[in-house]
Amino acid sequence: SSSTLTAFLVPSLSTTKTIRIDTSAAPLVVIKRVFAEADGEYTVGDTFVIVVEFTAEVRIDSDDEAGDFGPPVMELTLTNQTHGSKPAVAKCTSFGDISRELRFEHTVEEGETSSDVGYPTPKLLRKGTLVTDNLGRVVNLTLPASGAKGSLSNTSALVVNTGAPRVVKVTSAAGSGEFGAGAVIAIVVTFSHPVVVTGT
Repeated sequence: SSSTLTAFLVPSLSTTKTIRIDTSAAPLVVIKRVFAEADGEYTVGDTFVIVVEFTAEVRIDSDDEAGDFGPPVMELTLTNQTHGSKPAVAKCTSFGDISRELRFEHTVEEGETSSDVGYPTPKLLRKGTLVTDNLGRVVNLTLPASGAKGSLSNTSALVVNTGAPRVVKVTSAAGSGEFGAGAVIAIVVTFSHPVVVTGT
């Protein structure tokens, strides 16, 4: 788009200059990278956040022509042994914000598992919304290809494990050495997710 601006030059108010403003030459806004807010292993009930960073500020608006209005979503590569083929998605929580980043959240459900969470579809699903830049142009929502620079699997290490807890590491503050009778040695066993200990 373009517009015409007439400016008066000082000190001669009789002199005018026509300035043409062309916004069509402005770079198109694209997705720069996708990353997890916190790497780690997640289990049932845990919520992880995925951030989509753009090359400039964007905003989310409703699309009046779409009938299935809802927040944009990102499909995830999570195997769900409980829900079969039901796709797992992370939902956008950035409605109303004007920012370079959109936040997507997913709460882990029973049966979900993945050794490295990614996305099978290289594009955000709009679900009845429009993502636009500060010039009102619709933004390209194509994600970096899985495994490529800037993709979720390249930038982050998200693991989902809803199976039985497993031992991650065993440590002791006592360190190496020789201990006599009566010495108390504290040993810490760290599991992949919370466990309940019963008995003695």
